[in-house]
Amino acid sequence: MRSGRGKEREVRNGKTRSKDCDGKIRRTQNRFCENRRVQGKRQACGKDDCRKVLEDEIRSKEVMDNIKSFELDHDKIVPGFYCLGEKNNVYTYDMRFKKPNGGDYISYAALHSIEHLFAVVIRNSEIKDSVVYFGPMGCRTGCYLLLFGIEEKEAKKAVCDCLKKCLEAAEVYGATRKECGNYLEHDLDGAKKEIAAYLEILEK
Repeated sequence: MRSGRGKEREVRNGKTRSKDCDGKIRRTQNRFCENRRVQGKRQACGKDDCRKVLEDEIRSKEVMDNIKSFELDHDKIVPGFYCLGEKNNVYTYDMRFKKPNGGDYISYAALHSIEHLFAVVIRNSEIKDSVVYFGPMGCRTGCYLLLFGIEEKEAKKAVCDCLKKCLEAAEVYGATRKECGNYLEHDLDGAKKEIAAYLEILEK
């Protein structure tokens, strides 16, 4: 029968963690020290160096905070333009092209080209000095845009203007071997098709 100690839990900084952390530390301590010896670092285990590293590693995993975008119910998200929040006057925008988990995703090549087109266009727009970051979502349903001091109404207008300019592009910007780490994976026509469909959603 397991002792009651293994089931004990405590609250630290508003987060619950198991009190058997010490047990995990003890069970892995010898292996960790053996690895140190293999690497030529012949340092005894003790209660300081090795133990502190293990303790920090185990406890940091148990109290890992989630990020805001993961807290959204993705089954309820539909294509559109959303402000996810503001911090230090930096606004995070969700440019959602596709319905999450809907089975229809932007192709890798088209998304790559959207990234190049929009990144160049918005950094040459009227709000270029407010652009903090633009990049694609790994799930291939849209992109993230971070703007300094630009609230949602103004941001949405700027995004629409930039999307229209992307549709006028005769080529994918920065798509040579010298400029891009995967220059063969681009699809200008596919990117324009996705941009046009997204723009239609935003202008409804």
